[in-house]
Amino acid sequence: MYKRLKNIPSIFLVSASIILLAACSPHPAAGTWGSGSDNEAHFTKIVVHFEPRAEIYTSDKNSTDLHCSWSASSKKSIKLECLGSDDQKIPDIYQLNITNKNSSELIFKGKIIASFTRLEE
Repeated sequence: MYKRLKNIPSIFLVSASIILLAACSPHPAAGTWGSGSDNEAHFTKIVVHFEPRAEIYTSDKNSTDLHCSWSASSKKSIKLECLGSDDQKIPDIYQLNITNKNSSELIFKGKIIASFTRLEE
């Protein structure tokens, strides 16, 4: 009986470690996404960081155009709340849907405004 009780702390430690590691895995949207063609919003790149922030870039610029915070809305979708300038009070709300491992669509007001592919980092 004592032998079985002796293993309980080890089993608990291994189980807790697995749960913690699974909880810390990045969302599938995390990474750098590029648009291979022009789109309605003229967005060229989205960078989604592991921590809940992101940047959206537009064509003909190297500076960040939109600063965003994000939250997971599903296993394959994130909600982006973005501000374009310091004086903007109400954020624009976007949704990034992961359509497969390397493809995504950006939604604004219920409409697909851009498609992206995952870029190598």
